[in-house]
Amino acid sequence: MQYQPEQIPRLWEALHDSGADIVQGVRSDASRSRDLRFLLSKGLGALLNRTFGMSLRDNKSAFFLCRREVLASLLGYRQHYRHWQCFVMVAAHHHGYRIHEVETPFAPRRNGRSAFGTLALGPTLGVAIDFLPALREYRRRRA
Repeated sequence: MQYQPEQIPRLWEALHDSGADIVQGVRSDASRSRDLRFLLSKGLGALLNRTFGMSLRDNKSAFFLCRREVLASLLGYRQHYRHWQCFVMVAAHHHGYRIHEVETPFAPRRNGRSAFGTLALGPTLGVAIDFLPALREYRRRRA
């Protein structure tokens, strides 16, 4: 429950009002601890933006809403990634989908443990390995 389900109607409204293809809930930094995971996440976000020509504030947020056809299209381009969820917005951007961002609360985890672990070193390595197929699949086209 790090993302609040009460925010879904806001995303739905933004999807219709903005004319975007995807509305992404940008995790608010207000209540997030500035630990190693936070820094790794911000660094990866900056690297994704720079590498793939994007300017999203939180391109890895898994809290997004889109029409079924858009998601089906994105899944159709999916290669064999360890952590494809980190490249969903990269894929959307590459294929010309319009992305609209809405800041949403992001709460500390109350129960359970993250699949990414405390330091996220294993997933960080997995995402680094995923960059190779992502570069082949989503590299910016030179004009």
